[in-house]
Amino acid sequence: MVNENARRVWMRSALIFGLTGCLPFSEAMAWQASVGMQIVQQAELSAQLQQQIQQVQAQLQMVSQGAKNLQSLGQNAWNTVSGPINEMTSIIGQAQGLAYKSMSTAAQIKSAFGDPTGVITNYQQKLQGWVSNNQSQMAGVMQVYNKSGEIFRLTSSGVEMAQGASQSAVGQLQAIQAANQIAALQANQIAALHQTIQSTSQVMLDKMAADQAKDVNDNNIRSRVLNGSLAKGVY
Repeated sequence: MVNENARRVWMRSALIFGLTGCLPFSEAMAWQASVGMQIVQQAELSAQLQQQIQQVQAQLQMVSQGAKNLQSLGQNAWNTVSGPINEMTSIIGQAQGLAYKSMSTAAQIKSAFGDPTGVITNYQQKLQGWVSNNQSQMAGVMQVYNKSGEIFRLTSSGVEMAQGASQSAVGQLQAIQAANQIAALQANQIAALHQTIQSTSQVMLDKMAADQAKDVNDNNIRSRVLNGSLAKGVY
């Protein structure tokens, strides 16, 4: 449904552009089409991240089960483990970046069209709350494992694995266990982020589509008035 409304925004932009062959495609119309595309891309990216983190979670669960009784994975095995862990940390960073980007897009819509129902303001608050809650929950997991050595640490864009995590059997096992818990957490968190973005994207696209429909109607009225004046005028 989000994609369908995005098409409506773009089609109305094209319609306004083509009216009577003489109406210019204004900067405002171009901006609306561009922001409409941003909204759809953000919704699609959140869905992609949700699928990716679920795949990583499945990988890490398998590794975690297999590693429980191992003293050391060995470097080759650890290299196999570190791939999903690094992918997980990348996805977390992308999800957090997406939340901030969606806040910025919402601010643009709010500035251009207002927010009489408070939906967009509430959306921004939800996204900010998601970022804070996500970091807090990850920090809680890290605290458990960091009692015996730093495995993961929070960064401005997400999490990263400590350099020394793979140098000992204990560090390897802790990294796998912590990553497994964080991946499970992120599977739920990113699903919630996707739901928030998806539902409010629809509201913002509806608002933009309604505004463009009004623009089309106003331009049609002005065109009819202008053509009628020219037809009846005295020269």
